[in-house]
Amino acid sequence: MLLIRWEVLTVSAFSASVLSFVIGATRLWKRVWQLYLAHVMLVVVYFATVGYLALHFGLDSIAHYFNVARLADQPFETLIESLLLRFKPVNLDVLPLYIVLMAVFPPILWIMLRRPGLTILESLALYFAAREFGWNLSAYPQGSWYFNPFCWQFLFCFGAWTALGGSIQLRPIIVSRWLIPLCTVYLVFGLIMTLAGSFETIGGLIPRWMYELFNPNDKTNLAPYRVLHFSVIALLVARLIPKGCKGMEWLLWDPLVKCG
Repeated sequence: MLLIRWEVLTVSAFSASVLSFVIGATRLWKRVWQLYLAHVMLVVVYFATVGYLALHFGLDSIAHYFNVARLADQPFETLIESLLLRFKPVNLDVLPLYIVLMAVFPPILWIMLRRPGLTILESLALYFAAREFGWNLSAYPQGSWYFNPFCWQFLFCFGAWTALGGSIQLRPIIVSRWLIPLCTVYLVFGLIMTLAGSFETIGGLIPRWMYELFNPNDKTNLAPYRVLHFSVIALLVARLIPKGCKGMEWLLWDPLVKCG
């Protein structure tokens, strides 16, 4: 009798777990669909705006500058590739990245809820492997994605790991008396290196070996110093803005909340 009860409880717990996963995955994929529709509408408006400026003001070069000239040469193929997220005009790279990462996130979340440490280590391993072996998704008509999903997934998973209990493990770092001075020094250093990449006079003052470590700035494969930069800012925010801060409930922040 006890064995039967134990089996019933096990089956019930498993069924509840599966049901919770299905509900969570459905909500995530609903969000993915919303983002995908937003991306499609944005691409259409983008094409129309650039095309209007090019036709009515004789700015033919603008179509090439914003990477929409191919639409005139291969309209059907270009539209199909846009729907497949492979063709992306200038500055429309972030949303497809977010769509792909969120679409594949439900099974990752399933594992992370049970083995958070192992999941973040596997994510880190994929990040370094993608950087080492050049893994990326192909783009249309040539090249690869500007934001490499195999690398940027680590930032996505790191945020999830933090929200699911990782912040507790980071607590000793957050409350450390060395946090603010060290983070401030790194942010100032990051500012100097960024300016060095834009202004030769500043770049000439920095040792060449150090300059080449940070320039050109590797955004495509999410360079480690970019991950560190994000982590530094996140730690400072966690330290300086307490949980449940009333100021974060202002209507001023609603647009940012809506954007996720």
